[in-house]
Amino acid sequence: MKIPLKRIFLILSAKSILFLGIFFVSCSNDRSSQSFMKMMELSDSYIKNGEMTEAVKILKKSEKKAVTPISRMGIYKRYLVLGEEKQAEKIIQNALKKYPENLELNAVYGIYLLRKDRLDEAVKTSAILEGTKYGCVHSEAVLKKLLAAKESEISDALYSRQISPVYFDIYAATDDVRWLRNCAMTYLLRGEYTRASDLQPETFADSEDALFWSYVQYDSGNYDIAVRNLPEVKSDLLRGAAALLASDAYMMMDDSDGAETARAEYMNRAKSFVKIGPSLSVNSALWAYNHGEFKRAYDLLLDSLIEKPDFIPGLITYGRLAWEDSLPREITALEKAVRETELRTRAMREYDERPKFTISDAIYRMDQLIESDLGNGKTANGDLIVERLSLYLKNNESLPLKSKTALIWSVLEKNQEGTNLYPAHLVQFAVQKLLSFGLFDDARNLFTNYITAKFFAEKTEEKQLMAKKIETDIFGGEKLVRMPVIPESIAKLAFGDKAADCAE
Repeated sequence: MKIPLKRIFLILSAKSILFLGIFFVSCSNDRSSQSFMKMMELSDSYIKNGEMTEAVKILKKSEKKAVTPISRMGIYKRYLVLGEEKQAEKIIQNALKKYPENLELNAVYGIYLLRKDRLDEAVKTSAILEGTKYGCVHSEAVLKKLLAAKESEISDALYSRQISPVYFDIYAATDDVRWLRNCAMTYLLRGEYTRASDLQPETFADSEDALFWSYVQYDSGNYDIAVRNLPEVKSDLLRGAAALLASDAYMMMDDSDGAETARAEYMNRAKSFVKIGPSLSVNSALWAYNHGEFKRAYDLLLDSLIEKPDFIPGLITYGRLAWEDSLPREITALEKAVRETELRTRAMREYDERPKFTISDAIYRMDQLIESDLGNGKTANGDLIVERLSLYLKNNESLPLKSKTALIWSVLEKNQEGTNLYPAHLVQFAVQKLLSFGLFDDARNLFTNYITAKFFAEKTEEKQLMAKKIETDIFGGEKLVRMPVIPESIAKLAFGDKAADCAE
């Protein structure tokens, strides 16, 4: 799978890669090196006076007296000033032969190679610096080489484990949290959620930073930490996303009341200056309905559908609540008697007078969207088709069996995607209904024809991908996971002999 370079370099463009310089003390203060120090002072004097030839002569003589890495770097620096790059490189190379693990020498030579655009050598030389205080030199070398590579090579590199410490080292050198987020993204794209969540800093740079790490913690299954992070999202523009994430996190912790509190706080504050997202409204409508706040549920759900009539979760929720409202409510004889007198309580009055969801309106709204999609050449949403069909059949139980089955086949035909191919959820629903009607042969034929058309037809490269399962995280990162192999005996029992070669 190709990943565009922009997807990983989320924050900083290629032009913003840091070209870091490292400066070192050129001379040692050791008293035993007075003679070397005097030669350095003399060379500096010649350089200052423009006597370059004399300065070079002095530096060549001083090489024998340079016994430490620092003294050799001092000579290297002066050679560069004099334009003697070959001599400068030679003395660093000789120093590295004697002190191959010296970080300063490797950093200096790495910077030299970067300036010369010798990227392969720069990456190799600076590899020892990864995770050290000079790690940014190696990071710059890796990123410059990456930007110069072909797109296919970039895609592979962005998934490699080598790229993550590159970003972290730049973060350590610059304290810019955007590089840390890039580091976390590479772990997320590889599905290493724990390693990504462990990178969260103690404090957040801003609201965007707080929301980002909240998403990371949610994806990592640390819902409690995600909830603790979200109050740090202060920006009004991001509070909607934060409220929705808080709602989801609370729900994952089986705390529906906490989820509603998070949604309600945001909606009460934001409704005066921003549109409330339909997901928040629908979730709160469900909570309100389940807690007896029927008018609030009705207002929230209707407002969301007026704002976004093609919001499928809202339409499905409307249909299910309409069915709930259509069911007769069980009441005692005493309550029934009280309702007909002046003793009727406020709660009874509010329930009797509240607006109700109606099945006819729900079906009408669903039909509008389904017909619009089909009329525009789109594939109608399978979940919505099933909900509409289910609601209609439940509301018309008295229909003759032939009428019910004819309706099911009509819906299948209208939403056919190919020979014997339909939306998977619709096939599942239709098979279950036909079985419940006792039409076993019809159910078996529908099921086996669908399975044969979808999985056992002549394989193409596209159909072979059906044997793979794609999982996505909250950031949109994809990871291919091989589905477990089904034992041949089980496959044959379930689907027949044809399944032997296509078990996956």
